[in-house]
Amino acid sequence: MHLIDEDGYNDNANLMQAMRDLESQTHEYRLQMRENSKAEKASGNNYSRHVKAYIAFVSTRPGLSPIPITAAKVSLFLQYETTRPKVSLVVYL
Repeated sequence: MHLIDEDGYNDNANLMQAMRDLESQTHEYRLQMRENSKAEKASGNNYSRHVKAYIAFVSTRPGLSPIPITAAKVSLFLQYETTRPKVSLVVYL
């Protein structure tokens, strides 16, 4: 499909450039949103902590290995995590 403007010029090049510019702008926005989301959640530290706790928990179960991670083992771990007594940290100054 060729687009010709009122002056008789082929407008395909302009259209393609506009599409590339749009793609670039939206891609930059998506990258920025992803970085902002990561920074707000601090998920990197949380993820590592949860994986370590999962491995420690599953390793104490006879006959189970932490790897591969399966839905059944994660379910056991989550049940444990949500029902275990929580440790409170009290700091006296």
